[in-house]
Amino acid sequence: QRKRGEDPPPSNASSSSNPAAITLHKIYDGTVTKLMDFGVFVAIQLPGAPPNSASQPPDKKNEGLVHISQLQNAIVNKAEEVVRKNQRVKVKVISMAGSRVSLSMKEVDQKTGKDLFPFRQQAGDDLAPSQASMKARTMNRGVDVEQLKRRQEEEEARGNLRSKKQLTEHELFE
Repeated sequence: QRKRGEDPPPSNASSSSNPAAITLHKIYDGTVTKLMDFGVFVAIQLPGAPPNSASQPPDKKNEGLVHISQLQNAIVNKAEEVVRKNQRVKVKVISMAGSRVSLSMKEVDQKTGKDLFPFRQQAGDDLAPSQASMKARTMNRGVDVEQLKRRQEEEEARGNLRSKKQLTEHELFE
């Protein structure tokens, strides 16, 4: 939430024109800045930018959240079991919504930096990248009425339909 008198956060529209901006599905080096019950915050090291030092506070707009479910493939009860503060990690940007950046460590090989789930990038080539996974999950194609009628006629012709049972008054009431 913004406080009165603050400027609105910059839009993601400028990220395509700015080469140093965070890009969806790209892998970055980062530093764990904060451990929480639900995950860890990671300061993303953008290419060409000076590395974050321990004395210099991280830039909030280059920070993202690695949810506890995205730390590793095994079940993690506490983030401290996997990472520690100021640890260098490799993260992949898996979604961007406004100024929020969601990251994943389990989709990146932590030693080599190789993308372990490259199909996530290919899924949304025809859609805007931030909407690709959401569009695939929420799309309702509806019912093909013609196909449903044909199937019903075929079953009637084969005699597969059960005879309709007359419901009693008590069954109708329930």
